[in-house]
Amino acid sequence: MKKKRTQPRQPINFEIYQFLMKQKRAKHSSLYVFHRNRIVITILFCTGLRVNELRTITWKMLKQSLKTQYLEVYQSKTDCYRKVILSPKAISLLCSLQKEYTKFFQDRQKWCLGYTSKGSMVDEHIWLKCINNFIKPAANHFNVKLSSHSFRINYITNLLKVMKIERVQQIIGHKSVNTTAKYDRYQPKHEEISQIFDEVMW
Repeated sequence: MKKKRTQPRQPINFEIYQFLMKQKRAKHSSLYVFHRNRIVITILFCTGLRVNELRTITWKMLKQSLKTQYLEVYQSKTDCYRKVILSPKAISLLCSLQKEYTKFFQDRQKWCLGYTSKGSMVDEHIWLKCINNFIKPAANHFNVKLSSHSFRINYITNLLKVMKIERVQQIIGHKSVNTTAKYDRYQPKHEEISQIFDEVMW
């Protein structure tokens, strides 16, 4: 008996991100979690980070990143820190969340994104489930398979459109270029192919 092919996760583009940011708080969700989710998905959209890499980001780190225009994060998969560049548009999006920062962090410098309202670290599985539940309405609305990893898919896929795969590998922190290659879903349109041929052949 053949296994059914599961639908691959789709990227979360700007249209889907905007949909998520416009949605109202679910009745079962606290204001604390709602504000955190809005901060988290914005960082995911702007950086392409893995969702679990955000748990230990503090208000001090995030506030500093808005000045330095990069976010320094620890990658458990590669066991090292790396700098994630923030573009001007990313800075603009992150700066638009002042209300969320005030409500969630309350100017506590060492307060982590992964903290519960009582100051203990959220379990990884609960953290992931919470973010995915926030994304679920968009999956239903657009009739596509989405998860927290869809932000990373979008980020890497767009980089691969304009950069060599080896450069993208360095930017996103993959150990192997083969891992980066798995994200290469970009299929150029007929017009784009024609334009490229015209530019390189004549």
